Amino acid sequence: MLVGVTGALALQNADMDDDIDFIIISSSGCLWLTRFLSTILFGILGQRRKRRGRKIKNKICLNMFMEAGYLQLAKNERDLFAAHEVVQLVPLWEKSDTYFVFMKENIWAEKFLPNAVDWKNIRKIRGKREERDTFFAKIILSIFRMFESLFMSLQIWYMKGRLTSEVVSPHYIRFHPHDVRSWVMKKYLEKVK
Repeated sequence: MLVGVTGALALQNADMDDDIDFIIISSSGCLWLTRFLSTILFGILGQRRKRRGRKIKNKICLNMFMEAGYLQLAKNERDLFAAHEVVQLVPLWEKSDTYFVFMKENIWAEKFLPNAVDWKNIRKIRGKREERDTFFAKIILSIFRMFESLFMSLQIWYMKGRLTSEVVSPHYIRFHPHDVRSWVMKKYLEKVK
């Protein structure tokens, strides 16, 4: 549905030694299998940033996964920091206008950053453009969905005892072991005084 870049690279503000932050939006009912396959793929390619890895330059940080149908950020997270995260998303690949659906679901960000994107056009979007899956794709998705709860259980079991400030739910996963929200907001408020 969508693979995008966030963070410093999305803003063209990355240092030479930075990692590359990815957001992945999966098809409905395939979030945990998508996370598993993404982790395996980038691991095999030697491109995945590891949790405690020291060599992060140009490594892919799979730090946010969302499921289609659950694209709205939680109400308790809707602040200037989260609005900035929403508007900086740069899609690399998408299907069914997922980027615009994501933006429309998070239209609350306009309150914090009214000039960041063309909110007027985003407001006009009526819904996602349906792209019909092929018969083969429908079969594959059906098989994936049958194993979703198993992959979720296995990964949550693996994460048990390792989680810090990460957010893990059936439809949304955010891996930021060092959540910088409070630090960034504190620095911002110091500068605007």
